[in-house]
Amino acid sequence: CLVDFGLYFFHNYAKFRQTQGSGFGPFFYLPKMEHSREAKIWNSVFERAEKLAGIEKGSIRATVLIETLPAVFQMNEILYELRDHSVG
Repeated sequence: CLVDFGLYFFHNYAKFRQTQGSGFGPFFYLPKMEHSREAKIWNSVFERAEKLAGIEKGSIRATVLIETLPAVFQMNEILYELRDHSVG
C-alpha cells in the first residue's frame, strides 16, 4: 500500500499543487486498520509527502474503515494520529 501511495502521489503531485484549495486533492481510503501505530505511520508518510511536494500541511485527506475488533478499541487513538489528515 505504501508503494501504491508513493507511485500515485509521485505521478500526480503537480496536479495536486495546481488545484490546491479548490476542494480537489489527494484523498485516500485506508481499509482494515487495526492499531493507532498504523495511523501514526500513515500520518508521517502523508506529512513527508506534503513537505516534499510543496503543498499545504493537511492537504492529503484519508478515510479509515473500522472493520476489525482491535480497531474498535483504538478508534480515538487512530483519529488522534490522523487528526490533520482525517476526512471524518
